[in-house]
Amino acid sequence: MVEWEEGTKDTPGSDILCDAQTSGGLLLVVPPSHREALLVKLKELGTPCAAWIGSFTEKGKGTITVRLNRD
Repeated sequence: MVEWEEGTKDTPGSDILCDAQTSGGLLLVVPPSHREALLVKLKELGTPCAAWIGSFTEKGKGTITVRLNRD
């Protein structure tokens, strides 16, 4: 189940989470200490939509909650 925080469902880029061609887009998981270096490298290589979208906080109940990045 996916829950969308108010104001997130129609934001630019939110459709990548539901794109049937990719079953949710391509996500890479790296330690927080590697985040900036990875984003720089992906952009250097011409990746058009490289972005940090969030972090794992704790084990949940099988529900994905999409929230705005407030950092």
